[in-house]
Amino acid sequence: MNKKLLASAITLTALAGCSSTPDINEEASIEIQSKINLIKLNGTLIKQQDNFTLAPTLSAKNINNRGMFDNTRWQFNGKTLFPSFKSKRIECSLSENECVQYTHVNSPFLKINTTQSDYGDTYQERVADGKKPGMSVRDVAEGGVLLLGVPALVLIGTPIALLAGTSNLISHGSIWFNNWVEFDHDSFYEQTVKAIQAQFGSLENYISYMASASVAYTDLSRSNKRLYAEWNALKAEKLITLDQYKTMQLTSIDAYTIEIPAFGDIQASKASLETEIKDYYSSSTTALLTEFNAKLSKSKQLYIKEQVAAYEAVTDSSSIMRFIKKYEKLDEAQLISKAKVKWSAFVKKEQNIAFNNIETIRDANIFITKYEKIDEANLVNKARELVKKATLRIQKENRDKRQVKLAKLESWRKILKVGDQTFCGRVIEAKYPMFQIAISHPLQGFSDTIWLEKDKIFEEESGCNNRNNQLTPRFNPLN
Repeated sequence: MNKKLLASAITLTALAGCSSTPDINEEASIEIQSKINLIKLNGTLIKQQDNFTLAPTLSAKNINNRGMFDNTRWQFNGKTLFPSFKSKRIECSLSENECVQYTHVNSPFLKINTTQSDYGDTYQERVADGKKPGMSVRDVAEGGVLLLGVPALVLIGTPIALLAGTSNLISHGSIWFNNWVEFDHDSFYEQTVKAIQAQFGSLENYISYMASASVAYTDLSRSNKRLYAEWNALKAEKLITLDQYKTMQLTSIDAYTIEIPAFGDIQASKASLETEIKDYYSSSTTALLTEFNAKLSKSKQLYIKEQVAAYEAVTDSSSIMRFIKKYEKLDEAQLISKAKVKWSAFVKKEQNIAFNNIETIRDANIFITKYEKIDEANLVNKARELVKKATLRIQKENRDKRQVKLAKLESWRKILKVGDQTFCGRVIEAKYPMFQIAISHPLQGFSDTIWLEKDKIFEEESGCNNRNNQLTPRFNPLN
């Protein structure tokens, strides 16, 4: 049986040139092509009993549902009129009983063949094979759907519901080991065209409507995207305000779902949708602000409660200063002034205790370093006076000790004689004020004896040291 393929609503101007039809109006051809190029929406074919009709709305996204295995509705590409879902043929093994899984599908477009049929070729496969996949600009401009040539091989497919009866072919000696489950693209296209013509009167009217609907959808989507972004920016702004007090969430919304009608007055529909979109975001904004105000009031209450509890928990200057730093920029409980007074009182108390515990110059310097920038008790200068007095006293004590040691040393030097033990050894000869000393322990750079002046000789307990080739006391009593 010969089956003639119907042309698809995709327009390939180059392929149109291959048609044997006579020349047409070039301007009309360009206009139709430009309209087809604008189409971005998909339609849906619906089966109602024995008839096919168009769904009332269009879609910008591919909705797969059950795809080629559906039996009531199928989405089609608005530009090509071919399925927008995956509709490539499937090979199933009869020997492994793979084909049975498809027997429950009662679709008017699914068939079973022992070999591949042309009507099972997808739109992409037809383009790849160099075949004319559907109707060209020329076909639409001439007001009809031209039939393509008879395919090289067309096999009549068995409805998918009867597939179970073919599973025994192998046991009956059939040469076929596999079957092909195929979607009848030609029949699908034919029913889609009929539904379109029933609704629009002609494919040209359909193309004009779909082009206008696609432009309208683009404009509406742009506006929808902008308003949705503005709403989310407002929400983000309000969340930042809430986060100052207490982290809370605000209800989210989805972007408005634009449903373009599949037929009717597209400009009127666009105007109505524009109003609906604005109303949607306007009401959503009102709801957002109402929710925000309620949660702001609650979050402030919680914040104040937390601030008061933190104020009552302070015990010293450090904890009250942490309170001040945390709440100074957002003093909802109005406690910062009181906190600063309390901090000053804490510091004065702590300063007085620390000042009274000063015992050494080191204690006084630590006190000065800690309180010189927060001298609430005015005690830093007093601490400096303590340091000054203590330093002078120590210096005087050191001078007095040095004088005693020097007097003792001078007394010892006056009676120094041969045989006395000195810091570096015993005196073996005296030629006043010079004394020869026998060095007790070898020192690098010195012989066994050395002559020293009386004023450079120290007592035995000072110890002997070579410093830059000079004999000096290891422990100078005058330092």
